[in-house]
Amino acid sequence: MSLIDWNKLTITEPPVLPRELLRNFKKGIDGAFRDFSRTYGEALENFFNPLLMFLEVVSGFIGSNTLANNPFDYWRTFLDWL
Repeated sequence: MSLIDWNKLTITEPPVLPRELLRNFKKGIDGAFRDFSRTYGEALENFFNPLLMFLEVVSGFIGSNTLANNPFDYWRTFLDWL
């Protein structure tokens, strides 16, 4: 059985997929993402956490103009952060 009746297809009436098929498709994608995030979510967060901390430090320098005033403050703050 075809999902689309090709004999009734016109330019003014595009093909429409059944609601149940779209709902099942959405549930399948949501379920797969939920399973993926439960399985690998914490590991991904732990992997990218150092990058997040580094970007927070860099964004603090950009916002406070620390690099423009004294470039050595960058290294002092970075080493304190370590």
